[in-house]
This record gives sequence, C-alpha cells and structure tokens, in this order.
Amino acid sequence: PLFRRDAVAYRSGKLFDTADAKLTAVTVDGAGGFALKQQKTPAGADAWKLTAPVVSDADPQAAGALAADLAGLRATEFLAESAANPAEYGLDKPKY
Repeated sequence: PLFRRDAVAYRSGKLFDTADAKLTAVTVDGAGGFALKQQKTPAGADAWKLTAPVVSDADPQAAGALAADLAGLRATEFLAESAANPAEYGLDKPKY
C-alpha cells in the first residue's frame, strides 16, 4: 500500500471547530471559576459580559484574547481508540 499511516494521523488536532461557529460563552468551573457571555449592546454591537461570580462588563481585550486562545487549542496526541484501562489516562475518577 502507498500509505501506511493510522487513521488517527488524519484527524484534525483542533479541539474546537470554530470555522463555522462563533464562540459566544465561556464557563470555567472550580475554585476561581467564572462565566463570560457575549451579548448584544443596545447599539447592536457584540460585548463580553462577566455573568458569574458577579455580573459586570468584561474587559473586551482580555475576553477576546481568551476566546482566540481557546479557538486555537490543538491536541498534542490522541488516546487509543479503544483504551482498555481508562485509569492509565486519568479518566477513571472525574473531579466533578
């Protein structure tokens, strides 16, 4: 055969496919967690709002940078398609 690569070699490394979808909310759980949501202003513009732990306007540059960073996340490796022992990968006991 011409190609001897596993099928996983052709999998996209992007964690979030944001080509067709726009990130409009971010929620971080746990200690120090927060929630951001993009909302329309009365003038019709998009603006990021902090919705938890308090309700407030969000720093537009910081919120935009966070959204861009999340959209750019890439997997460094993939687990086996059928992992026999999820504990090997830390998947046996979720924190939440």
